[in-house]
Amino acid sequence: MQCVLHGRVLPYRYAQGHTLVRVDARTHTLVRVDARRHTRVHGDTLVRVDTRRHTLVRVDTRRHTLVRVDTRRHTLVRVDTRRHTLVRVDTRRHTLVQHLHSEAWWWQHHAVGMFSIGRD
Repeated sequence: MQCVLHGRVLPYRYAQGHTLVRVDARTHTLVRVDARRHTRVHGDTLVRVDTRRHTLVRVDTRRHTLVRVDTRRHTLVRVDTRRHTLVRVDTRRHTLVQHLHSEAWWWQHHAVGMFSIGRD
């Protein structure tokens, strides 16, 4: 996995420190990397589990997508940062609930925010 910080590509070992992780929706890159609990990294995929909010956040930097799963509401939210769209799926009924464009931009730039990655 590569980390881009201020235009520089940082080595993976840099990710083992304690810096913050942010996904830049404009450049589709991980800007900073952090090592914290409840998180994992697999190749170009960042996975974060928020045990307080019962959510799972997955960022695939190769496909430029963000997936958020709400385990209480059984919903999946996917953001395509290239097309600036948000898709919400009810995993119990396997139906497409929303396909929003305007809210997706706000969600990317405000809710994507900071993530953290940690030790396996």
